[in-house]
Amino acid sequence: MTILRRLSTIIIIFASLVFGQAEKSEADTLHFTFKPESLTLNIGETGEVTIKLLDKDNNSSNNAFFVYGGRRGSLSSHPRISDSTGAVTVTIKAFKPGAQLLRVRSITVKREDRQRASIPIIVPYPPLAEIYFIDPSKQMYVGTTLPLALGVLDTEGLIRGGLEPIVSSSSRSIASLDDFHNVTAKKPGKVTITAKVEGINQSIQIKIVKNPIGGMEISS
Repeated sequence: MTILRRLSTIIIIFASLVFGQAEKSEADTLHFTFKPESLTLNIGETGEVTIKLLDKDNNSSNNAFFVYGGRRGSLSSHPRISDSTGAVTVTIKAFKPGAQLLRVRSITVKREDRQRASIPIIVPYPPLAEIYFIDPSKQMYVGTTLPLALGVLDTEGLIRGGLEPIVSSSSRSIASLDDFHNVTAKKPGKVTITAKVEGINQSIQIKIVKNPIGGMEISS
């Protein structure tokens, strides 16, 4: 009797393992298709992608799946879940520039059985619109150094970072610039500082005056 019980237990465990492997094998044969396989959108534009979850014979899998976008606030996608056949046409809207991903994930009981895929959504950076000086000084004393702070906006009003403006002085004998956009006043006069980046520019004028501290005398 004990031997029969052990044998029955072994058969049950073996059947469970075989059945589980079959389920997993079937899940592994599922795959996603995207039409189109990539998408380029400008900020504010919308586009559509048709997504299907198919079986090994490229028939409908009858398995639903989730759809989700890239970084928060970068893309919106609707609907966020497919129908029960495993198909959906998603409307995507772009809000921020950069390389994004539209991701999908199948819905399964076991985490390890989930199928995942993604396609690239490219959102080009808008053209630059303006470069500006942030709180610039209009006057400096000879012998002093001040840093210049710059900002850049694009046509969508977004602040653009990661750019390297070129800054120059109209007279290096009056005021010079280093690689870090620090202005050093050398002698009295007026100088024009110009910042340029990708075809746009902005200029300010700074008046260099004699340093009153340099002319002071201390007597006892």
